[in-house]
Amino acid sequence: MTYSHTGEDKIIVDHIEVDGSIKGQGLNYEIDKAALHCTNDN
Repeated sequence: MTYSHTGEDKIIVDHIEVDGSIKGQGLNYEIDKAALHCTNDN
């Protein structure tokens, strides 16, 4: 995952990549949710 801080209250997730052997299992969505959860906790 690559991301950048664009202010005190904003993060932009630029890229999420998973290994080809586990693609199609909804992991990008789960990573997105986890990132959002982490930003809400801080």
